[in-house]
Amino acid sequence: CWQRKGRKKRVKEAVKIFKHGRSAIQKKRDLQYFILLIPGFIKIFIFSLLPIVGLIIAFERYIPRLGLFGSPLVGLDNLELLFTSSVLKQLLINTTVLTLLQVFFGLITSVTLSLILFEIRDRNKIKILQIFLLFPYFISWPLVGMMVQSLLSSDSGMITHLILNITGEKIEFYAEPKYWRFILTFASCWKSIGINGILYYAVLIGVDKGLYEAASLDGANTFRKMWHVSLPALSMMLCLGLITSMSGILRYDFSLVYYLTNNRSELLPTTEVIEVYMFNTMRTTPNFPIGSAVGLFQSVFGFILSIIANLIIKKINGESALF
Repeated sequence: CWQRKGRKKRVKEAVKIFKHGRSAIQKKRDLQYFILLIPGFIKIFIFSLLPIVGLIIAFERYIPRLGLFGSPLVGLDNLELLFTSSVLKQLLINTTVLTLLQVFFGLITSVTLSLILFEIRDRNKIKILQIFLLFPYFISWPLVGMMVQSLLSSDSGMITHLILNITGEKIEFYAEPKYWRFILTFASCWKSIGINGILYYAVLIGVDKGLYEAASLDGANTFRKMWHVSLPALSMMLCLGLITSMSGILRYDFSLVYYLTNNRSELLPTTEVIEVYMFNTMRTTPNFPIGSAVGLFQSVFGFILSIIANLIIKKINGESALF
């Protein structure tokens, strides 16, 4: 009876809004929400929309004294020079491999952490854990680079001396590029696991508890409830994260690579991503058209990959697709 009365009340309110429009209180509330969105719109306009005009440099022989619109156009020459570059293949391999490792292990560790946090029933312990888990996210990459150097340096590194004492072999981490894909992936996961795990944990908190009770009545253990209830609840957010990750597959964190490797030339065969290459190139011989062409290529390629990822997710589960 109470549910029928509530349903009738909601229907009457909907009919009233349809006939007479939204009330003054509702309009005032909507206005407040729009005012809160204004700073975000301003940021997007200044840092995302206005710079699009600068893409014209990718099709020019840019001359600073002539300005953005006074430089002579060269068509697709800059893009052709980019695609015929001898280092492009290795840059694409390094960037793609590091990004995929970061996305794959980042999702696994973050989801695993959220599932573990959800099984902890003591809320006071959860609050303490959240503080410790969020702490790495606010440490800057230069400081992380100093920490890694104190662990891996050949002279005074703790891990280097530990391996030397156990195996009798000294590993020169800053001279061996084969170790650094793992090191960069580990550092990225360590820094982001806390914030991402708490975001997934927040989603799990909103799951209907009746689903877990029904699973318990059916004889499901903890792992069964994780597989059949918790993970499906996270599927929407996981798909959104996958789509956004695909859009930035050719954009790896410059600060992560630069400060952890100290830009060592010995490590470039496995750590030289597009951003690091452009930084080193622009520092020696500034070439703004090539830099703009690289940015355009990254954006277009990422957009195409995000569309493909969304179509695949839409085929598998239409409700989890972004559009």
